[in-house]
Amino acid sequence: MLHLSTVANSNSSYPSWVIFQSAPWVKIQSARTLEATVIDTRYRTFDYLDFTALNYAAAWRWQVTPSLHGNLTTFRNEGLNSFSDYRRYNQQNIRTNENSAFDAIYEIGGGWRLFGGVSQTTRTNSKIFVQEGDTRVNAANAGVGYAFRSGSYLRFQSRFGQGEYVNRPEPIPVVLLDNRFDERENGVQLTWKPTGKTSLDARAAYLQNISDNYSARDFSGAIGNLNLNWEISGKTSLMATLARALSSYQSISSSYTRTDRLTLATYWRIREKAGLRVSYDYAAQDYLGAIAATAQNGRADTTRTGSIAFDWNPWRNVTVSTSLQRAKRDSNQPGNDYAANSANFSAQVSF
Repeated sequence: MLHLSTVANSNSSYPSWVIFQSAPWVKIQSARTLEATVIDTRYRTFDYLDFTALNYAAAWRWQVTPSLHGNLTTFRNEGLNSFSDYRRYNQQNIRTNENSAFDAIYEIGGGWRLFGGVSQTTRTNSKIFVQEGDTRVNAANAGVGYAFRSGSYLRFQSRFGQGEYVNRPEPIPVVLLDNRFDERENGVQLTWKPTGKTSLDARAAYLQNISDNYSARDFSGAIGNLNLNWEISGKTSLMATLARALSSYQSISSSYTRTDRLTLATYWRIREKAGLRVSYDYAAQDYLGAIAATAQNGRADTTRTGSIAFDWNPWRNVTVSTSLQRAKRDSNQPGNDYAANSANFSAQVSF
């Protein structure tokens, strides 16, 4: 697979100040960022999978007073659905993820923060993928946080979202596929910096996904992650992650998946313009919430992925990367095992 990309970057800040006559103490300051990427992907054998993706991310950082500030953001990315679970091998199926969000933070004083926001998240497939259908979720969140003088941060957050399956105007009773659902999540997040070269990010939350019409599709449980970042030296760093996630996956034999994951990654800057990345990922995935007794009930997969990559910056705006990857999945259900070896070459030009 050959991967070429062109990146347009605009990371400059454009400050602007407006003074309101009715409230001369109020000032509005803003800074804007924009990043756009065009990725052209070509396959050596199966050229029907070739595609060109337009990805972008934009943000407006606003500040009304020293105590009141926030962000207006949007992003979009495209990628080929993995054939690990999408089994129509003769079809190209492109997944598009889009998100737009507005958030605000008010600094009460003494380290305390109030925050809240709204967002819209959309996920679509170019071909029908029933198990991971097209969705749109409108959500709102609010919480309170405390910033320590050491740079650590603790916050509590509650989130509520209303979702719909955009290509399913009515429920489908025969297979209990709903057209609407609610999401509720309550949790705590901690950022701790024990040393100048080490940081620890932890999140623990309780997630509920509630179907409008079919309670058999409801699921809930604990989710979260624990991330350790360690700058071993000026040239080497280590990242370790433990995580649990719940995600909708609707078939007769499951309503959702629970994934426990361990990821280890290290980076070594060999020279000023060259670096080496090595990573290992272990994921145990259980398919839960069956709505009928089938031979596929109780599916459990284990996937191990290792990769090594070399990055080179021959010029300031050019990045060349090459990587080798080995992935192997074992399943307790026949037909779901696989082993895959891949090589990737990419060139990125920023301007």
